[in-house]
Amino acid sequence: MSVETLSYPFPLPPGWQAAIDAQPLDNCLLTALLPAPRAAVALTDSLLMADAGGRAAVWSSRDTRAEPQAAAYLSGRPIEELYGPDGLTAALTALMPHWTHHRTALCHLHGLPSALGGTMPVSPAHPADAHEVMGLLTSIAEFGYVGDMTAETGRLAGELPRLPGVLIRHDGQVIGFAHVIFQNARYAMIGDVAVADGWRRQGCGAALMTALCRTIVDQGRIPALIYFNPQAGRLYRRLGFVADGAMGFSESE
Repeated sequence: MSVETLSYPFPLPPGWQAAIDAQPLDNCLLTALLPAPRAAVALTDSLLMADAGGRAAVWSSRDTRAEPQAAAYLSGRPIEELYGPDGLTAALTALMPHWTHHRTALCHLHGLPSALGGTMPVSPAHPADAHEVMGLLTSIAEFGYVGDMTAETGRLAGELPRLPGVLIRHDGQVIGFAHVIFQNARYAMIGDVAVADGWRRQGCGAALMTALCRTIVDQGRIPALIYFNPQAGRLYRRLGFVADGAMGFSESE
């Protein structure tokens, strides 16, 4: 197995993008939260790791020989969280001291979302909204956004032109947000579904998810997500999401 270090930004090796796009989402994506991009490592024919926009996207052909190298690569970076196929994240976590692994479901929406009657006005999110959106996300403890959010704000502003996002405003204030955090040719992974305190259970979440899912479907992709909040899970099931894959979530202790 050859290992090549590439400078960022970099082109994918020939044929890799097509291989990534052809994979089911629960078989191809590992997302690690990273600081600013520096470099990338390609493990030929087995795994691609790319520091990009604050995240490392890793594609694996389930070649277990790559796992120790992946663990070494990830251990050398100040990663706080790791998401991906349950078997791969579990194997990597076992090789990384002081990490804890959790298992959750990967959910897909096949077709348009069910109509739930959400009437809140939803509009597309733009890069100029990133600062206000980060203010909303940092106000909700479960998202874990703390400290200086300058880098995260820049990352979000950079993602919004190419990854769909939607928001709700009331009296000029952003009170709800949801966006796509990763997509390939087949799937769009939804994340950061946030509603401000005082506005929950009023149809905001349903309105956000309905609008975002319709955008994803219109673009020819399948909406996907993972969740840990049981209340959010009930909403997603009502919208028509079904669990059909196992995902892993790991965090440093």
